[in-house]
Amino acid sequence: MTLDILGDPWSLVILCDVLIHNKRHYREFLASDERIATNILSARLQSLTEADLLIKIEGETNRAQTMYRPTQKALDLYPIVFARYEHSDHART
Repeated sequence: MTLDILGDPWSLVILCDVLIHNKRHYREFLASDERIATNILSARLQSLTEADLLIKIEGETNRAQTMYRPTQKALDLYPIVFARYEHSDHART
């Protein structure tokens, strides 16, 4: 399943946001320059959580406080995610 995720551009954007840009909340992912649609963002966050790459931590009082943190499995992918980010046009701007 990890290979499927690594082949998906939106999943890589989210992993990059988590691992490199330290984003943790839905609103932060939504505000990314890539302009990911809400339905795609929700689906990818769910698949990354199901693949044990992210841990979803529910907010105590409301959904806006829900946080996504990388697992060790995601941290192990850091060199791959960073290399892809480093070679992207986004990193050159």
